[in-house]
Amino acid sequence: MADARGVVVEHAPTFHTFRHTHGSMLIADGRDIAEVSARLGHSNTTVTLSVYVHEFDKMKRSSERRDRLARLSVVTPVVAADDNEPKYSSTAPPPEAARIHAV
Repeated sequence: MADARGVVVEHAPTFHTFRHTHGSMLIADGRDIAEVSARLGHSNTTVTLSVYVHEFDKMKRSSERRDRLARLSVVTPVVAADDNEPKYSSTAPPPEAARIHAV
């Protein structure tokens, strides 16, 4: 927000700002909705969900991304038919592919 002279004015954080940040951090930490609701003093979990639905959606997307990345970087031993020494295979893209897209 800017004042009449065009100078950007940032308001000091309020108690509500800290409270909302605390709730968001609890959700990001994976806390249960009932625990977050009780900690913030909401009358029920519906209130918490309506206020913090964007945080729960963000957490779910983050969890899905972590799972996808974990599946991509799985390294499994593969035993060749001609010898018993394990060789390692990864489902991750070859290093050449990473270099092609690097800027």
